[in-house]
Amino acid sequence: GGISGMQAAVTAAENGHDVVLCEKTGELGGTILCEKDVPFKSALHRFIEQQKASLTKLGVEVRLNTPVDKASAEAMKPDAVICAIGADVVKPPIPGIDLPQVHSAVEVFAKPEIAKGKILILGGGLAGSELAIYLSSLGKDVTLVEMAPFLNDGGNSCHGIAVRDMLIQHKVPLNLGTKAEEITAEGVRCSNRQGEIFFPADTVVYAAGMRAKKEEALSFYSAARSFHMVGDCVNSSTILNATGTAYTVARYLGRYGE
Repeated sequence: GGISGMQAAVTAAENGHDVVLCEKTGELGGTILCEKDVPFKSALHRFIEQQKASLTKLGVEVRLNTPVDKASAEAMKPDAVICAIGADVVKPPIPGIDLPQVHSAVEVFAKPEIAKGKILILGGGLAGSELAIYLSSLGKDVTLVEMAPFLNDGGNSCHGIAVRDMLIQHKVPLNLGTKAEEITAEGVRCSNRQGEIFFPADTVVYAAGMRAKKEEALSFYSAARSFHMVGDCVNSSTILNATGTAYTVARYLGRYGE
């Protein structure tokens, strides 16, 4: 029921197939829903609403609060299974990561009020960078730490330039080439080429990326004659790639009756 699952369902239904879309939570949209209140993500969430409307118009049967395993998938006797179960948040193995003031970027996007006082974000990919911009726009004190010597733009250089420009505009301190070694109650002990550096922090947020749920997705392999994996359960990637792959796979099924 995320971005790729909705696209696959829409495309398959447009081509005459009888489609059932199962979502384990109570709302379609997937992990990206955590960013629904971020102003610069408004176009994305309008797209999600358009996809929901398309599902209704096309007569797709949407089953919310419906987790699916291999047995329940087989019980539906499908001709094809398109698996779009997404990815899990990566929790980096940093000492102190389980302290109460430490949260994932997904959690903070959904509830920015849990990020209090001086905030340190670990991870300079798009999630960490965009979260830093969002929290700064809310008037919060944010610092960004990235282990690599550059920010990761996710393969979209134009978007990456815009993000870096916004970080500068919001005067977010950037600490590149800096590795988090230990999280304590007072902050985060890090290291860089110059040696050890300590960042005082009241809230620590990790944005270390997502891990594709490949093994779980592959468990559905024999649930139907035709099986496909799309979206982040293959490789955690961009929305463009996820929707493009979902469209292609669903279109590959052909038109019903041909």
